[in-house]
Amino acid sequence: MLTRRRRPGSTGKPGLLPRKAVILLVVVSLLAAAGLSGLADGVGTAEAGAAAAPDSGAAQLPDPRQLTQEAVEEQAKSLDTSQVESYLQQINSDLSGYVPPLTLKNILGLFTGQGSGYSFRDLVAGLWRYLANELVTNGRLLGKIVLLAVICAILSNLGSAFEHNNVGSLAYYVCYLVMMGIALGSFAMAVGVARSLIDQLAGFLFALLPSLIAMLAATGALVSAGLLHPLMIAATNGTVLVVRDYVFPVLFFAAVVDVVSSLSEGIRVSNLVALLRQVAITIMGLLFAFFLGVSAVQGAAGAVGDGVTVRTAKFMANTFIPVVGKMFADASEVVIGSSLVLKNALGLLGALGVLLLAAAPLLKMVALVLIYRLAAAMVQPLNAGRIGDLLNNMGTALVQVLLCTGLVSVMFFVGITIIIAAGNVAAMMR
Repeated sequence: MLTRRRRPGSTGKPGLLPRKAVILLVVVSLLAAAGLSGLADGVGTAEAGAAAAPDSGAAQLPDPRQLTQEAVEEQAKSLDTSQVESYLQQINSDLSGYVPPLTLKNILGLFTGQGSGYSFRDLVAGLWRYLANELVTNGRLLGKIVLLAVICAILSNLGSAFEHNNVGSLAYYVCYLVMMGIALGSFAMAVGVARSLIDQLAGFLFALLPSLIAMLAATGALVSAGLLHPLMIAATNGTVLVVRDYVFPVLFFAAVVDVVSSLSEGIRVSNLVALLRQVAITIMGLLFAFFLGVSAVQGAAGAVGDGVTVRTAKFMANTFIPVVGKMFADASEVVIGSSLVLKNALGLLGALGVLLLAAAPLLKMVALVLIYRLAAAMVQPLNAGRIGDLLNNMGTALVQVLLCTGLVSVMFFVGITIIIAAGNVAAMMR
């Protein structure tokens, strides 16, 4: 008979598992149960920790605005702004009692929300009060002009009343020469103030540019910093040279010719005077267009290149630097952001500095223009001969000087804003 051979490890009873398999199955079941219980406890602990995380994080994480303010203050301490501070002290001294003191700390308060900031309403009101004070101060000049005009009118009427009154005509011309001397003295003073103002504006811009360009480079705008720094220096020097040594002498010569030609009714050189003034205004217009056009184009081109460069550098840091690449990129964003805040604060400080540095001289010239225009209007009904024309022509000459000086101030003001915009555009391109 054939017998069925048992397989090793078989108990001989069909349908029953080996003893070792049963023990292994029990052990696995117990471990699985313990694992599920631990997982449930872990989930509960994680949920409780997640619920408590906001409270603990709010107590531990610092305020981002406080971090930004501290970073800006640290960078501001590292800047050498001693030359800029000397110009600001001069501005605050000249306009003391009229406008709020202009300091870097006050301007930084506008960006960080700390401190008292700067009141632009008080600034505008103070400039109006300064103009009113200049008009009152120049009231004596108006009184002298009107008194001399009345005397000239009396002498002119006496000369016309008598057929051969040579003494009256001589006295009239003496009064007219005195009036001409006063007018030319006022004009020479205005030209001197304008020349001094342009030199001060150039010095202030040269003192501001190193710090402003350094902050522009700190924001990552290296191309813009490299392009704008030599460009602004060359444009500023060229503007000062042309206006101070060519435009103002042409305007002064035109004023002298206009005043002297009014002594005689037979000699008229009004067309020559108009030509000289047109030449001066044309030179200023071309200079203004060249300065702003080149600065704007260079700033825009540099900003686009800077934005692409910084984005490429951040991508390479994230991709090719292991472990700390992302942390390095985030840290650089903090530094660049604080540098951007400080750059904008410096730019606003420079723009306001240019405005206030030019405010006092320009308001003095505005007061002189108003005085001579008012005097010409008051003298004309007195029938004082050519006195009214003399005063009106002097007012026109003063307006020309005022326009040229104001145009130079606007050029420097817009040049600073172009530097500010170059950094901001580069930041937006990032």
